[in-house]
Amino acid sequence: MLGRLAVGESSRGGGIGRLLLMDAIQRTMRAAQEIAVYALVVDAKDERAAAFYRHHDFLPFQDQPSRLFLPLG
Repeated sequence: MLGRLAVGESSRGGGIGRLLLMDAIQRTMRAAQEIAVYALVVDAKDERAAAFYRHHDFLPFQDQPSRLFLPLG
């Protein structure tokens, strides 16, 4: 589970969030070589955050739309 990913207001729109997310995904993929990992799970703090994750191919849980996951295998 990815705890919290945030970019300051003054830095939004510059691609920093995408870079941070890609780094988290790469780190999770490396860990998946050693341990069983099905998906990366996030709890979006609001709709804007949920839209960010959906844009990066995360899927919402059916019963909790603010909880999303990215299948890794």
